[in-house]
Formats: sequence, C-alpha cells, structure tokens
Amino acid sequence: MQFVREHFPALAPEYARRYAHADFADAAYKKQMSALVKSICKKHGIGERTREPLAARADQSDVESEERKKPIRVAMSEPQALLFA
Repeated sequence: MQFVREHFPALAPEYARRYAHADFADAAYKKQMSALVKSICKKHGIGERTREPLAARADQSDVESEERKKPIRVAMSEPQALLFA
C-alpha cells in the first residue's frame, strides 16, 4: 500500500477498501477485470496465453526466428515508468 499511497494517492482509499479484509480482490472484481482484459485483447488481436513452456515453443521448426515478432518499445507515462522500472 505504501507504493500506491506514494505514487497514486487518489487510488489509496479504494485499494484500502478492496484489500481491507483479504489479500486478493473479491470474485466480482476479478470477474470484471477478466472481462475487461479479454475485450481489450480481442480488440487488439492478442490471443490467449499458451500453457506450453517457452523452451518447447522455441524448438518449433515451423517457426523461423526471422518470422517471430520483435518486441516494440512504447512510450509510457511517468507513473507507468515507475511501475515497470
């Protein structure tokens, strides 16, 4: 909570309420967030994660390394940069 209070003070009361009695979000919030992420992934053409280990996927002969997508850098807001530093 210290990080939230320090960097996102407007969110602190909501976080305190949500996590006052549990370490995890309640089922309704999880369901809401799951639906939101699913819709955003669909909108941007992001498929579901595979459960196959990364090493097994890297060994696939039908996918040449040149065909694999390279990661892209995106501009982040200052709070995002703090979160993902």
